[in-house]
Amino acid sequence: MTLVLIKAVVFISGCVLMSLEIAGSRILAPYFGNTIFVWSSLISVLLMALAGGYYAGGRLADRKPSFRLWAVLLCAAGLATAAVPFIAGPVNRMLLFRLGVGDRAGVLAASALIFFLPSLALGIVSPFAVKFSVKHISRVGNVTGELYAWSALGNVLGTLFTAFFLISRMGVFTIFVVLGCVLLAVSGLVFLLTQKPPGSLASFLIFIAAASLFFLPLPPLVETSSAELIVFQKDSFYNHLVFPEDPVWG
Repeated sequence: MTLVLIKAVVFISGCVLMSLEIAGSRILAPYFGNTIFVWSSLISVLLMALAGGYYAGGRLADRKPSFRLWAVLLCAAGLATAAVPFIAGPVNRMLLFRLGVGDRAGVLAASALIFFLPSLALGIVSPFAVKFSVKHISRVGNVTGELYAWSALGNVLGTLFTAFFLISRMGVFTIFVVLGCVLLAVSGLVFLLTQKPPGSLASFLIFIAAASLFFLPLPPLVETSSAELIVFQKDSFYNHLVFPEDPVWG
């Protein structure tokens, strides 16, 4: 059961990671466009975060290979992911309008400030999974390869499902809240299945925290003037659509 749980966590973490990157491009696009700079910045920040997460996670897993700590890290990743809709707008506006750092440095800084922390936390997950799964040194290659294969399959699902389905039907900011709730639910499940009775209480509290996120009012992806009446606003496959009321035709 524990091995199945570990593989499931690795798969879901990989799915969330790529979903975060695909949806992240839509958060940056209204301010910095949908250019090569946006994608190169997102990919670079994600890879740097993963490098830091793999390194820190490996050291941490050797020092304290605890399912409780693993669940706490998953919980932190969930909270950091769910917080993205609330920090993205202020960060983008500060960099673009107040500091005027430009489209290249600006989008790189915005990507780091918004997406580095959740990606770092997700990067820490994999070394713990390897530590928990390897029982004999003779099977370390086999176990590691299998876990990273599950993670890569999660990457594929997260990429396709977000791009082909979620963005047009759910909206970008809602996606991040859902991803955060999924990670919180996984964290609670790890507590529930691997800890003694106090873990059941911890898992219950985490599930309650995940459910409460759905009731938080989300800010608009694109803020408009208070005097401007927005008739329709929706995410599409191509971009975020905003239709203001025509002052002539109404």
